[in-house]
Amino acid sequence: MGVYDAEVVDIPPKIVSRELPQYPPNARRLHLEGTVLVSMVIDIQGKPRHCTIRKAVPEGVFEESALAAANSYRFVPGKVGGQDVATLVVVPFHFTMTN
Repeated sequence: MGVYDAEVVDIPPKIVSRELPQYPPNARRLHLEGTVLVSMVIDIQGKPRHCTIRKAVPEGVFEESALAAANSYRFVPGKVGGQDVATLVVVPFHFTMTN
C-alpha cells in the first residue's frame, strides 16, 4: 500500500498523546533556543516510525531530545477512502527558554 504524504490524505494523522522533549542541560545553561523538524512515518497503528531529522537550528544541540520525544508520540492514523494509511508527516519541536 505504501506511504502517503500528509498533504494528500483525506484525513491527516492527529496527535493523541505525547511527551514534551527534555531541554538539554548544556543548552539550558548556555540559554540556547532552537527548532528541530522531525520527519516520521505514522503507521496504521498510530505509531511513529523512521523518525529522522529534517532540519535543526542550531545544529548539534536539540536533535537527540527531539527524536526521543518524537518516538513517544501516538496518533490517530491518517485516512484515505476511510482506510487507515501510513502517512509521512513533519513535526516541529521548539525549544525556548521560559522564566
